[in-house]
Amino acid sequence: MCIRDSTRRNIVKRAGLLFILIAISPYTHAGNETNKTTIWSIGSKLTFAGACIGTAALISSMVYYFAKNRAITSQPTAADLTCFGNEEGQPIIYSHGLGGYFGHAYHYTNHEQATHYIFDPSIHYIATFNYPDSTSKYGSYESKIKNDQVSLGQKNDMNQLRLALHQFQKSIGSPQEKIVTRGFSPITKKKILAFGVSRGAATLINLMGTHPDQPIKAMILEAPFSSVKDALTHVYTPKGIMRAVPLLRTAIGKASHTVASGLFPQYDPNGLQPIDVIDKIDPSVAILFIHSEKDETCPLSCSWALYQKRKKYLASLTNNPNNVYFLQLKESKHGRGLCDGEGKLFQDVVHAFYKKYGYPYDETFANNINLEEYQP
Repeated sequence: MCIRDSTRRNIVKRAGLLFILIAISPYTHAGNETNKTTIWSIGSKLTFAGACIGTAALISSMVYYFAKNRAITSQPTAADLTCFGNEEGQPIIYSHGLGGYFGHAYHYTNHEQATHYIFDPSIHYIATFNYPDSTSKYGSYESKIKNDQVSLGQKNDMNQLRLALHQFQKSIGSPQEKIVTRGFSPITKKKILAFGVSRGAATLINLMGTHPDQPIKAMILEAPFSSVKDALTHVYTPKGIMRAVPLLRTAIGKASHTVASGLFPQYDPNGLQPIDVIDKIDPSVAILFIHSEKDETCPLSCSWALYQKRKKYLASLTNNPNNVYFLQLKESKHGRGLCDGEGKLFQDVVHAFYKKYGYPYDETFANNINLEEYQP
């Protein structure tokens, strides 16, 4: 979303709230008994008018945001898998967010402009693909989406991810072990690592929670939503005291969820959500959650709820693998933990996670971290 769009949306939200506050103000200034009847009559009319105008303004803001990218329609095709790096290296699959595209995997590599990285094409074999709603192989963080293909981590996205994994498995051959050192730790070909961002992370959770036969053995999940409704409630409830008003949050959450389900026909508002299946993923699958306190697209509480439910599930097992972790960033924007000033911590924790679970890692990064400190 560009700055102009963001500003316009915030103005409309604030205008809606102002009307609502004006509507309730007569009740707060009732004087003596003789004035109460008159004020109540005036107040009830103003309340009705203000509530209608305020609600209309809030909903129009939501409709504008969701509809502004509408135009391109098409049917999903093959996963169109793109692989790069060392074919004998560690297989990693990258799952992009809504509005993204397969090329965003490049931002996580040790390219010439990179200050920090988690993918190294000299030792990693990276698979990346477009979800059906992506418009181009050459999009950007502001790329448009195909509204008729958006499923927000549900069936359409899961099918595409499953197809990509199938194609990736074929490209790396049989699951027998293949060891390569390349100056790093040993690489085991059969242990596929998945990295997902936002919607891409949520899709990984949904697929792994419903199809345990997938070849993924560990996941790094940056800024996933626990449910679409929770994320939308956070986006459309203004900052400050309003986020502490339960009735307002509930009303805005319901309205925004209704709008989303209307604009995205592939999305089922009563369908699968990551929080429903995080405890259904095979306990042997190690998971690292990464989320920022300053994320204004998807709240930190989403990842925290997923982490807590996963941790509780593992604790209930006789043989608890204790393999779930939570990295809480302080300042980063949504899905930009490696780029927004906290990249070193992001990088080091990920490499420590690699080391713990037998993936190739850089010793100088991994040794800075005690991974147990990230199990709050």
